[in-house]
Amino acid sequence: MAKKLLFLITIASALASVSTAHASLAQAGTVYQITTTDTGVVYFWQRGTRNAQPACGASFPGRWAFNATTPAGQSMLALLMSANASGKSVVVAGKGACDVAGDTESVSYIYIAD
Repeated sequence: MAKKLLFLITIASALASVSTAHASLAQAGTVYQITTTDTGVVYFWQRGTRNAQPACGASFPGRWAFNATTPAGQSMLALLMSANASGKSVVVAGKGACDVAGDTESVSYIYIAD
């Protein structure tokens, strides 16, 4: 029993010390410079104040990326285009990873801030 407890404490300590990427959140701001690529990656910039950006995206602090070849990505692109055309602000939440573009945080979700 003592060995099991020691093992569980060791595992819990190891998990607690693991460094995890921090997903960022950008407060409401307008989007600009929406760029699509031939691989389906969409890049855009957003003017909202952003927190906890992961190190992989530090070179482009206002830029986000997502894959528009998926239904979710197509939905995000439609929302961005609508917000941009109407001048509405959006809130953007990141994934804490740069898995779509190696130097830009990937988007988890976006919504129009009314």
